[in-house]
Amino acid sequence: MLYIGEKLGNPDAEGPDVDVAVDPLEGTTIVAKGHNNAMSVIAIGDHGTLLHAPDMYMMKMAVGKRAAGKITLYDPVDKKIEVVAEANNKRISDVTVIVQERERHQAISAAVREKGDDMVETQIDRDTRPEQDDPLRPRPAQCRTQT
Repeated sequence: MLYIGEKLGNPDAEGPDVDVAVDPLEGTTIVAKGHNNAMSVIAIGDHGTLLHAPDMYMMKMAVGKRAAGKITLYDPVDKKIEVVAEANNKRISDVTVIVQERERHQAISAAVREKGDDMVETQIDRDTRPEQDDPLRPRPAQCRTQT
């Protein structure tokens, strides 16, 4: 992790001044230890152009290429599931929803369960289960169209 205002690089080097933001999306420990399937994000922009956002929770969602752009974070959970299934030419029962086990996600988990008995919902908690012992952890490969 970088702290806000941290200086990187050679101060005598030529080139533009840029701001860099880097952060793990989920699973800080997994990213820090370099384990497989860890995901992080990096943004680089002209100096002074990146938003200085306060530390807070931000909603996140990942879907495969076929459903990308067809749903938003603000769509109801049942609509998201239906659109993802339709975009992939699958039945709703073939969709897997992965929800991180957090109190703030209880309403999402409840909505997934209401979608139907055959709807698969997997809850994980990366903070209490070591990554290597968690066979249910989400993987970036699950968003590929051939999986």
